[in-house]
Amino acid sequence: MSGFYRYGETEPVVAPILTAQGCLVGDLLGVSAGNTIRAEDVSWASAIAAPSMPTATNGAVAIGTAFTNAAYHVKATYITSYGETAPTAAAAVTPTAGAAIAIAAVVLPAGVTGINYYCEDTAGSGNYYLVKTTKGEATLILGPGATGSPIPPAATSLGAQQVTQFNFRQIFLGAAGQRKTAGVAQATGAGAANFLRVDTRGVWEFDCVSQTFNLGDLVGPAKQTGNQLYSSTVDLVANPNLAIGRLDKPYASATTKAYVRLFSKLFAPVSI
Repeated sequence: MSGFYRYGETEPVVAPILTAQGCLVGDLLGVSAGNTIRAEDVSWASAIAAPSMPTATNGAVAIGTAFTNAAYHVKATYITSYGETAPTAAAAVTPTAGAAIAIAAVVLPAGVTGINYYCEDTAGSGNYYLVKTTKGEATLILGPGATGSPIPPAATSLGAQQVTQFNFRQIFLGAAGQRKTAGVAQATGAGAANFLRVDTRGVWEFDCVSQTFNLGDLVGPAKQTGNQLYSSTVDLVANPNLAIGRLDKPYASATTKAYVRLFSKLFAPVSI
């Protein structure tokens, strides 16, 4: 099934499309190498591996930190553009009183923008608070955690589906306003060869993974049985950086159709 336009300002653009590329009206389209492609044609990404706690050791030299000579525990999480991972297992370190905890450098995997370190507020308490954010370089933790920035209670999934949804969101243009047959240069209806109308806004009805929805819920392309996204079926996502739109209508009971208000990534407001 393909998507169906229902109402609202569509803000169409005319986008280039290769002769080999086909699409149906309502397919979710992105722009890759200057041409439109369907969501299901986006390359399937790899999951981001769960983080491991870098080596943490006693800084040894007393420099006036608030650490006492007792066993403190430290955990780490990865930061991505759409959330934070679950924390690592704890590393126990006993610093010299007044010294720091030294953290070794770590190479961040692709898709990870930084690493957060969380330390107990007192030795052995089990209460972790953010103490340092780095890009993987070696660093020093200069004191126990303080209240106000607790370790995240819920982790963002960094599975292949979420990474692929994120990648598509970065190139998302809109929904196809014309049908085009693969191998034929011209789309149906008026228009020049190798160009296609794409609606960057408006409310469209899409198939969806059966569930209940609240007004404003975020959705992205759903995953097919294989390693592909769907081009006209949506599913709930947890972060705007995975989403192609929001629900324009609540559904109190499970539904397989959803009204989605699109927001094009390529035509989002920017600061200048």
